Amino acid sequence: MINWKGLAAGVAATAAAGTLAAPMASASEQQTVTYTPSCSAGGFTGTLRIIYREPVKGRADYIYSVEYRINKGSQHGGNQADVHWQDGATAPTTVRYTYSGIQDGNWHTLTGGGYSRGRGDTGMKFVFDKLGPGDPSCQLSPTALRN
Repeated sequence: MINWKGLAAGVAATAAAGTLAAPMASASEQQTVTYTPSCSAGGFTGTLRIIYREPVKGRADYIYSVEYRINKGSQHGGNQADVHWQDGATAPTTVRYTYSGIQDGNWHTLTGGGYSRGRGDTGMKFVFDKLGPGDPSCQLSPTALRN
């Protein structure tokens, strides 16, 4: 069983620590940023692609999209990977996930559209679908979205 609550607690605890918000930047002082964190386990690599708006020298204030890509290398498996993204900068916490993640090396969109966010950290977890028992998993510690 996957401990999503543990991941949620880590993101919530980090978000609760708080950070000071930078003043809002004008449209000309904002940029679109692509963040691509990844982790690997058991010959699989999972990557997220988060496209967001960021005031210059600030943190993400709007998420445009969250996508994932799974490369299974020489491993054999189906398309039932678990992909979980969590953003503690919203109230309630924004969660995007699938339990039928496709492992074909191409980008796929997680459910849900764009959203505004405040200050807080994000987390991600992959449970790869390996042929047979013992699906490998990996996750990244909560992290802030910044350039």
